[in-house]
Amino acid sequence: MSLIIDCGAHTIKAGLSSHTSPLIIPNYIARTKLDRNKSYVGSEVLSRTDMGGLLMLLAFQKGYLVNWDVERQVLDHLLGPSHLGINPQETDLVLSEPPFNFSSIRDTLDEILFEEYGFRNVTRATSANLSAFHFHTEHPESPSCMVIDSGFSFTHILPFCGLIPVTNGFIRIDVGGKFLTNQLKDLISYRQINVSDETYVINQVKEDTCFVSGDLYKEMKVCRDEMTAFRDTNRFPNSGIFIRYILPDFAGTNRGYIHDPLSKEACPPDRTLSLGNERFSVPELLFNPSDIGLDQMGLSESVQLSLKRTPPLMCESLTKNIILTGGNTLFPGFKDRLNAELRASLLSIHDLNVTLPIGPISYSWEGGKRLANTELSSRPIPLTPLTFQSYMEMGHNAWNAKSFPLFS
Repeated sequence: MSLIIDCGAHTIKAGLSSHTSPLIIPNYIARTKLDRNKSYVGSEVLSRTDMGGLLMLLAFQKGYLVNWDVERQVLDHLLGPSHLGINPQETDLVLSEPPFNFSSIRDTLDEILFEEYGFRNVTRATSANLSAFHFHTEHPESPSCMVIDSGFSFTHILPFCGLIPVTNGFIRIDVGGKFLTNQLKDLISYRQINVSDETYVINQVKEDTCFVSGDLYKEMKVCRDEMTAFRDTNRFPNSGIFIRYILPDFAGTNRGYIHDPLSKEACPPDRTLSLGNERFSVPELLFNPSDIGLDQMGLSESVQLSLKRTPPLMCESLTKNIILTGGNTLFPGFKDRLNAELRASLLSIHDLNVTLPIGPISYSWEGGKRLANTELSSRPIPLTPLTFQSYMEMGHNAWNAKSFPLFS
């Protein structure tokens, strides 16, 4: 039996190789301001009816696993009878990790997985590597691909030659879903009401209302005109950028929603947000981090730099096979904006194909599932497992006994 865990900083995607889709649960412990002695672990968070003022204790900071007590509790909850109900000693594990993970984190993780849980064997790979494996099994004729993974903590651009990572082309942008949610919290708190303690709720607001602009200056002008019209007539436009969002009261509604301007429903003044340029200025930071003083390139420029750092003969194949994964790629307009900016910068002789899979959040988990169902003899060396016996004999050095080819 094989277990696949895509261990994200915000959610864990987990399931057996026989499952059709993963179980997705929060990867943190939550408490409420009213009762800080009561903890909610993993999926227990979702069972709450009142998500207001939820305090989150994350296992990950800046994309790396640092709080082992939290992660142990989440894993115990995940592997226990309430969810997967498996015996680790009879289970093979495929586990994701961030690119260029610290050796100290890897060593501690090995100790937990082998010495505490006793997994039969463990395969470690980056989420991007699992995504590349997924793509390669679907398109074996394609010699290479580029994975853009935009998740909770950061955004990575990772080119692959076959299944071998081209390390020279790896680029990290320190903008992810957490960063965007915090930015939206700051804007709303400064302009309207204080929501600094409502991370969970504002994350939902971001998911429900934000989009990537195809023409920033045009959207800004439309938004300005709509706000001017609203001030003059005190009526919201029937359609457009400027909207009202009704926050949940956690009595009749557990999630907020966009108010229909044609509806006769009155907007409760204490639970109504008026959103205009916040809807597109927040996701814009993925493409222009310098807008708030972050000294980094945006997504399109980073992809171009990554292509320049890869061998010239690979570029044509890479531009044909750009894969978008991670929750931020679900913003409406994300794919179209990236495609338009890359098309404008690439040579006309280069074909361009940017693909947004049906399930970008679970795409790497699906790759792990395909890997788990692949015979060991058919796997590339970096994706072969380390057995419990090898670890107990050699310790952390057992990983060094394997050969990991890299292109630079």
